[in-house]
Amino acid sequence: MKILIKKDNGTPAEIAEYANFDPDYCNDAAQTYTSSNMVKLSHYITIPIEIMCLAILIFFQWMRNQYRDHDDSSQLSWDLQRIFSALSLFDLFFVLIVHPTVYPYPWVAAFIRPFYLMISIRVLREYTVSYFHVIKDSTPMVIFIVVFILYFSWMGQRLFSGTLEGVQYFNTFGDSFFNMLVLMTTSNYPDVMLPAYMRNRLACIYFITYLVIGLFLLMNLLLAIFYSNFKMRFERKLESSEDKRSEFLFSEF
Repeated sequence: MKILIKKDNGTPAEIAEYANFDPDYCNDAAQTYTSSNMVKLSHYITIPIEIMCLAILIFFQWMRNQYRDHDDSSQLSWDLQRIFSALSLFDLFFVLIVHPTVYPYPWVAAFIRPFYLMISIRVLREYTVSYFHVIKDSTPMVIFIVVFILYFSWMGQRLFSGTLEGVQYFNTFGDSFFNMLVLMTTSNYPDVMLPAYMRNRLACIYFITYLVIGLFLLMNLLLAIFYSNFKMRFERKLESSEDKRSEFLFSEF
């Protein structure tokens, strides 16, 4: 729910819903944003439209599942669709029943939409399952990278203890791990090493070693493992499809 107010010059301004919790923020004209004069529909209009669209989707999904063979995957997909549809409908009707200030938006239904789309489309569902299997197969490498970051976090906390670097970036083990994790993406580089580098130029060896091994070696190795596992599963799936096709053609002809 958004609030439309008038600025001093009469221009409509839009206030975000979270501003309701901060009256000072809402009253500050400098914090408002000019809005287009688009017509904003009430949730008493948009929610019934969403319910109607969801009902049409459920009907077509039901018709499709009535006239097709079910395997374990498609049956599970249909069961999940029914569960998600029931939760979405309940959430949408709940928004219509309660007062807008109590529950202004169907958060549950909105959160479910991406998962509903994923399980409704077979290609998306199959690729998602493949990705999860690839991630599971790559778990040892991920654990190794986490251990590598933990080791350098502990080492940094010991090396820079009592210095400006230690206070600013390695004060606690949690701070050390967070900053080293961010450093793996180079988002905080070279800022993270400047206090230690100003004190001693040799301190750069610690950070360069971490980046060379972690970023240029381990992360690329993880990417290669992901690609190799995905390629292996994809080729295995193609072979299985070819075998099923050959068996079907042999049985029919």
